[in-house]
Amino acid sequence: MPRLSRLLPCLLFLAGLLPLSASAQTAALTSPSSSGAGGFGHALAMSGDVLFAGEARSIHAPGRVLVYRWTGDAWEQHAELTAAEAEVGDGFGEALAVDGDRLVVGASSSNAAYVFDREGETWTQTARLTPPDEAVAGPKKRAFATSVAVDGSTVAVNVTDPPFTFDPGKGAVVVFEEGRDGWSPGEVVAPAERVDGDGFGDAIGLQKDELFVSAPSANGNAGHVLRFVRTDDGWQETETFTGMNGQFGTALHLDGDELLIGVPGAMNRVGAVQIARRSQDTWALQDTLTAGDESQNGRFGQSLARTNNFTWVGAPGTEKNTGAVYRFPREGGRSAERLVHPASTPGDRLGGALVGHGDRIVAAQPGQNYGARMTGSSSITAFNASTNTWSDTPISAPSRDIFTAVTGEKTTCSGGKASLFDCKEVDLLSFLPVDAISDTPGVRVNDVWGWTDPETDRDYAVVGRVNGTSFVDVTDPMRPVYVGELPMTEGTEAKIWRDVKVYENHAFIVADNVGKHGMQIFDLTQLRDVAEEEQPKTFEATTIYDGVHSAHNVFINEDTGFAYVVGSNGGGQTCGGGLHMVDVREPTKPSFAGCYTDVGTGMTGTGTTHDTQCVVYRGPDERYQGNEICFASNETAVSIADVTDKSNPKNLSRAEHPRSAYIHQGWLTEDQRYLFVNDELDEMSGITDRTRTMVWDVSRLDDPQLVTEFFLSVPASDHNLYIRGNTMYQANYSSGLRVVDVSDPTKPREIGYFDTLPFGKDAPVFEGAFSNYPFFESGIVVVTSMQEGLFILKKADPEM
Repeated sequence: MPRLSRLLPCLLFLAGLLPLSASAQTAALTSPSSSGAGGFGHALAMSGDVLFAGEARSIHAPGRVLVYRWTGDAWEQHAELTAAEAEVGDGFGEALAVDGDRLVVGASSSNAAYVFDREGETWTQTARLTPPDEAVAGPKKRAFATSVAVDGSTVAVNVTDPPFTFDPGKGAVVVFEEGRDGWSPGEVVAPAERVDGDGFGDAIGLQKDELFVSAPSANGNAGHVLRFVRTDDGWQETETFTGMNGQFGTALHLDGDELLIGVPGAMNRVGAVQIARRSQDTWALQDTLTAGDESQNGRFGQSLARTNNFTWVGAPGTEKNTGAVYRFPREGGRSAERLVHPASTPGDRLGGALVGHGDRIVAAQPGQNYGARMTGSSSITAFNASTNTWSDTPISAPSRDIFTAVTGEKTTCSGGKASLFDCKEVDLLSFLPVDAISDTPGVRVNDVWGWTDPETDRDYAVVGRVNGTSFVDVTDPMRPVYVGELPMTEGTEAKIWRDVKVYENHAFIVADNVGKHGMQIFDLTQLRDVAEEEQPKTFEATTIYDGVHSAHNVFINEDTGFAYVVGSNGGGQTCGGGLHMVDVREPTKPSFAGCYTDVGTGMTGTGTTHDTQCVVYRGPDERYQGNEICFASNETAVSIADVTDKSNPKNLSRAEHPRSAYIHQGWLTEDQRYLFVNDELDEMSGITDRTRTMVWDVSRLDDPQLVTEFFLSVPASDHNLYIRGNTMYQANYSSGLRVVDVSDPTKPREIGYFDTLPFGKDAPVFEGAFSNYPFFESGIVVVTSMQEGLFILKKADPEM
């Protein structure tokens, strides 16, 4: 997976790595709030003593909205709402707005907004609103209903860019009116001067005949807010508000004659809130609220709410994303009181969403449990302004456990299925869900490698997690055993990227964007001595190489005993993000050996390497036989280098393709004549509508030639591929493991697959199979699937 901070910072919600940028607010006392990522509580709304919390982005179940009722001393679940035509991945619950007995639910993955009306104690779906063709027409992909607003019989819904777009388009708002004959087709409201990528519609305020729409990315992320009024000729633009630079309008809260405008990027992301007030029919910015403590990266103003006596402001970035909520007296108060939940920890992002009514305020913690948007294990928490206390018990969504371990016997792929999973010519030997190899809610897995103990011949899968590494004995592949874990380096943060390789009975582990992690080195022979009653045992690193702090990846040339740490950042000798070469011939005494950086490659031109394979060259180019050659995937090109002399590495060539988006990773055929390369983002960016692998002839290392592009039948993004013999094994996110015959490298042919993500479509998204390891002598293939767990697979035996 690419470090998107180099590419698209606004899209980092998948990993919870940066503060979220969209917050949908509406009019009235019951303004909803959204933190944008779709896990439980990322969207909130409140009507009197009823609280709504969306859980839109489970990839294993349809989206839902949980309804809670205030009992006088606690919030108790009252109902669960889903779309009438609910399906996995529908996004239902991504945005919420409520006005009295009417609730509007956004579901951008379904391109729909749903209207629910209350009769008695029951909420019933009464309408499904979809955008008129003119709102989504054009060559660029559009998403509908990431932000919604409601005022009586009027509903406003935005049209914006879908997640991970590489070609942002023009935003709009569609206003629907309910009449005697039902709902109108919708009037498209847009600014007079429409600009691609300005975020128009990210937040909406609606009240009677006034509509306020923000464009927080306008003018280089300075942002502005536009006001529209309803006339006999439709909605007319009347004025534009500009204020402090820094995503002005990320959040809106419209309350009578006052409009609160969140500016979380102001003052170097310290953040601010500006207040516009109405005098007759004229609005003007009149006041500014700040946190007072100027917490850097606090993003004060990310979310907004009002209660009887207070204005509330969320600052989810404070204290290393622990988050905080600030309250100001409504009448003339600029002095803030900072409220921090006593149980919040770094990464929880308290205040990522807010909603209030009366004396009650509810705050989301969208980053809790590693931003567990897939598992529902994040929570929301309530504060009672009258008693000045936080609730003792967080508000959580009921569990929807989908997966249980599959062990004990082989599940044959038959009729295109093995248990829940689609397959072809690949059998399921066993499966351990994430919670079977980690005891922390919300954990996801990432990389995987393997180790065979030379003394006992036992096989182990070394499984990366967001918060550490798990060791699983797979010697009996139908009865895997979770032996133990190595936690992440103390003082670092849990993030989605962890990478591991094995050399001389030691695991070498790096993690990206996490702080001073270093390269953990762990003596795997310790696994021999773990008694059954100790399992899973928690270990400590044998040693830590501190020449780098964070890094994206590591590769080890087992023939030479050199490790290549790539994508280094955050401190130490980063080598410009290129190859940081380490002598690990004595694994517990690693030493820096040199740098190689191909300046001019990489998204920023600094030579950043995402992944690499380094070999003692035995290929057809006789000039370099016996030399150590690296094939570095450098985001924009493959950089081929001779690193035999670590003090003087030499670039030999670049393999560049004019239609590439992100050169991610590659692997050589065993004769070292061909290099198979994946481009992780070409499917997402629209370069191709099917999974594509590029095949390069590298028989002349100074002149690589593209010989073919191999396409699968599905649009999933490709991630990590490895070749053993004449077979290539690709971990391709939402389409799982793909098995490809490469006996003729110029004519690859898919021969099997196992889809580790059993629900939803094979879309180009960062979900599903992350990596695989096909090099055990037994022929098993271990696959990590991010939210699902560890799969132990094997190609089906040929029929006799």
